[in-house]
Amino acid sequence: MNYSKITGDLIRRFGCSVSVSNGGGSKTHSVFIQPLRYKNKIYLDGSALTQGMYDGSHYLLIAPPELELSPPLEDYVIECPSMKKRFTVRKSETYFFMDRPVYLWAVLGCYEGEGD
Repeated sequence: MNYSKITGDLIRRFGCSVSVSNGGGSKTHSVFIQPLRYKNKIYLDGSALTQGMYDGSHYLLIAPPELELSPPLEDYVIECPSMKKRFTVRKSETYFFMDRPVYLWAVLGCYEGEGD
């Protein structure tokens, strides 16, 4: 069974369309984006949130493995017109199943570029 194809098909069918740029041109991809609702952010900056709080500063992106995010991650800008938001990539990894890429996940932060 090709889990990469199944995952990619689901994301393309039910995901939202985003524009991913890295200094040069931009490409359109279908992805899932949702707010991170964890009680702390130890995995990023080492600062904890009050129990049960959600500050809206970080989001989780799930994408087909065709979307490659290579360092430096801070050069990427992801624009989601349906959410009316722009994001930067804080951390990213590809999830593998039996040495095959299945999906890419990334932690996104709110974009704080020029004019924002």
